Amino acid sequence: MRRYPDEANLGSEAASGGETPEIQLADSSPWWVWAAPRPESYGRNDNLSYGGIFPATDYWLVWYEGAVQPDLDVPPWAEFLVGAITHGPTAGVFMIIDNVGAVGYLFYEDSAEMVTLDNYVGTVIESQMRIITSTGGVGQGAVLCIFDGTYQFAAWIREAGVNVDGQPNVAIDMTQWHVVRFEAQGPTARLYVDGELQQTGNYVRASALRKVSFGTYIDFT
Repeated sequence: MRRYPDEANLGSEAASGGETPEIQLADSSPWWVWAAPRPESYGRNDNLSYGGIFPATDYWLVWYEGAVQPDLDVPPWAEFLVGAITHGPTAGVFMIIDNVGAVGYLFYEDSAEMVTLDNYVGTVIESQMRIITSTGGVGQGAVLCIFDGTYQFAAWIREAGVNVDGQPNVAIDMTQWHVVRFEAQGPTARLYVDGELQQTGNYVRASALRKVSFGTYIDFT
């Protein structure tokens, strides 16, 4: 990750707008920050995504493929189950079926591998998913969450729409397979579907917790 707070570290041509700003890496106190581990072969043309987040392959702290239940995976996710919720992997796809008439919820979280999450650096979670059927409206459905040590963020996904917590519904057909990407940095979160920005929103509340989670419910305490 790198940032450009002013022109102090830029070459004369870059500072004058003649080219894309480039940090002088030899500066004794450079205005750039890397999340460990630092990627190999850094170059000025590296693609940077939202707000300076740089999700290179080796940055993923946890990768879950869905072939086993999250709490049985390595590293394991903590399972929180209340009520009769059918769930488990089928043909390599993890499914959650919130049974009709059941009162309860299911979500998984990983905190053990998330101790280095940083609100300044930013966090990205990404999932390939589809919603076969859902009930409820805005702020309900399947949920992806980020707790980065400063704020809590949540994105809700339903069969006919998505929304960042606290924002209105964005109509989109989620009954087919899509890649959902949720990014959080500072007080802001962005929700993408198949690489297209769907919505920008704010954090839910302040929190010192560091974890990511997914499921049908999230405990914001």
